[in-house]
Amino acid sequence: MIKRLLLLLAILITFGASAQKFIIRGQAFDTLKNAMPSATVMLLQAKDSALVSFGSTDRQGAFELKNVNRGDYHLKITFVGYATAFRHITPAEFDQPIVDVGRMIMSPVSRELDELVVKGAKAPVTVKRDTIEFNATSFKVKTNANVEDLLKKMPGMEVDTDGSIRAQGEQVQR
Repeated sequence: MIKRLLLLLAILITFGASAQKFIIRGQAFDTLKNAMPSATVMLLQAKDSALVSFGSTDRQGAFELKNVNRGDYHLKITFVGYATAFRHITPAEFDQPIVDVGRMIMSPVSRELDELVVKGAKAPVTVKRDTIEFNATSFKVKTNANVEDLLKKMPGMEVDTDGSIRAQGEQVQR
């Protein structure tokens, strides 16, 4: 009878120990020891990279993943512009109810972009108080065209057959 009772007690203790849930906590910092707020924290199974738990860091860069079973895991922390921080967690580390991975340092990643060429064009018409300026290169005319051809292309400009020029309906004096 005592042997059966001891066997039952051993089974219950083993079952209780295997059903224990753990907490994984730590902090994410950059190389200048600044906290990394809102970094993504993922706990993946080591054997197949299946997602087990996830969360994000708080303002101080701290994170805590609760209700984790004992196991073999990969802990990954990601943040835009920084290399992924990675830590392997083995079943041997689950000797306490809280597994503290400590500070995880994230290094900035910079990528050099190809050259960028900015092309711009001057505005074809500029209004300055009572003066309107036209950029002649903005109006397409035939090669070797004369000034009359250019003036005819400009908005608000009229050239009469006698060569007189009107701008916005008014005669141009000079």
